[in-house]
Amino acid sequence: MARILLLAFFFCSAQPLFAIQEDVNPILRHPDFLFSGNEEAKTNFLSAKAFKGGFGVYLKGDQDHVWQFKSAEDVGFFSFGKNMLWRTSFMVEGLADSGKDKKVEFRMRQTGYDLSTAFELLHNEDDVFYIGYHHRCRHGSDHVTDQNVLTPDSADSYDSRVVMRSGLEIGYKAIFRIGAFNLISNSDLNTYLWGQNIDISFQPRLALSSVLQVEYARFKNVTPFFSAGLGTAWITSSNDKSVKHYCLWSPVNESRWRFSPAAALGFSLPGSVGDFRVFASYTSKLDTGFGKTTKDAHFILFSAEFWL
Repeated sequence: MARILLLAFFFCSAQPLFAIQEDVNPILRHPDFLFSGNEEAKTNFLSAKAFKGGFGVYLKGDQDHVWQFKSAEDVGFFSFGKNMLWRTSFMVEGLADSGKDKKVEFRMRQTGYDLSTAFELLHNEDDVFYIGYHHRCRHGSDHVTDQNVLTPDSADSYDSRVVMRSGLEIGYKAIFRIGAFNLISNSDLNTYLWGQNIDISFQPRLALSSVLQVEYARFKNVTPFFSAGLGTAWITSSNDKSVKHYCLWSPVNESRWRFSPAAALGFSLPGSVGDFRVFASYTSKLDTGFGKTTKDAHFILFSAEFWL
């Protein structure tokens, strides 16, 4: 009953309050995936690790989003017995388009980095609480002029802005088993201690997101799944056009709440080494990072990922 009440609290909180980079990631791992290798409850260095790599094509989006590729690694840097560990996570994501007038079939447009470290506490073998620090940033990549010369900026599009958000994160993830169904949830709150954006009208300070993923685990060789999530962020603006950096306590000119939904549908093929996942997802970004000013966009992405 306590777990159900806690889960309900997180989901209710998400209605009036988002986690960025995706902006909400609708694909979840099982909560205890870094704890499974330490059943003997030892104090270990580099006690567990997990890797994920994937490639996707945007079925719906904008001119800057055609291809996506990403890789990520989670490491149990240090375990304190069976129920507590210190985790570090790193992800890199690349976005590419097909070039101006199709002159280039695969042109890098933007690179995103996601780095976090946190202490995780396993409770009742199914619930994990975590608290740590999370840094996100996006940078522009190559641009091509009409003469196919690489330049920092080009005539056909603005360079991607440098967008950074960095701060404290606290979260809760859990799994509920009901017959052949696994219900996996993740909820987190981000407080951005500092950030960077030359568009001073878009300065996120707080973000909260919740995701629920349902797996049908009756079959041995395939696991269908569906997930849905919702995030919301407190966005502020500044009057000082000369300052591109801001912090949590910077003066606020105006503020508003923005919402970011997400969903995914697909299946997982478990193997002896890892899992292969194929899915279609709907995501939204409150700020794509492209252009001189902030713009949001909605995407449908078809992806294939391999999890180790």
